[in-house]
Amino acid sequence: MFKDAVVMLGAFAVVYGLAWLRPVQLEFIANPADQAYTPRPDWYFLFLFQFLKDVGAVAPWLPEWIPAVVIPGIGMAVLFLMPWLDRSPERLWSRRPFWSGAAIVVLAAIVVLTVRGLSDVPSNITPHNAAYNTRFPKGVSPRDRALIARGKALFETGARPVACAVCHKLGGKGGAASMPLDGIGTRRTYEWLLDHTRDPQKYVPGSTMPAYPADQLPDTDLRALTDYMIQPTNPIPPLQFNNP
Repeated sequence: MFKDAVVMLGAFAVVYGLAWLRPVQLEFIANPADQAYTPRPDWYFLFLFQFLKDVGAVAPWLPEWIPAVVIPGIGMAVLFLMPWLDRSPERLWSRRPFWSGAAIVVLAAIVVLTVRGLSDVPSNITPHNAAYNTRFPKGVSPRDRALIARGKALFETGARPVACAVCHKLGGKGGAASMPLDGIGTRRTYEWLLDHTRDPQKYVPGSTMPAYPADQLPDTDLRALTDYMIQPTNPIPPLQFNNP
């Protein structure tokens, strides 16, 4: 009993330490109007997610329910029937080559598929995407409150000509000389917003918005400003439905 308690306490300490060192980054509020969003499962389901993608790429003619339900179901059935399938009294893995080898192959496949799933970042990354945090420099988090506060200050009262609120409205506050920025994170990618702020003419020829080179708006301020504009507390326009 004492040993069990020690092991449980150690496991709890490890989980607590990981949660403290690497806190989970929550995604933005779900928005059904965001058609560019690419859903991705948590890491412990990534191997099944990647397996389904690989099977679909190799055998597109195969119905999805086979790799999604049948093949994993067979694996679970074999695991459930293991006490009846392997009746050998041996306990050393080296004396049970068939089942030991099968277990090693399955574990290796899970590891490889998980790594591939982690490295397979969708091309249409949006601020809602789980891979969003990887776009930031090391040590800078989009959830950092100080960073967002800095962006808010730049947007509302930043040193000219950076003050966006002079022309743009966000959350009911700001000017009306240009388009409102409510829900801009659901319409444009993070990279698009960064690059557009640097050179608006590149994306909108004839735009009256001035360019903001790095000597006027440093990269850290640009990211803070963009973080503030797309944060989940900013309003998202309601869905518009066409009349039938």
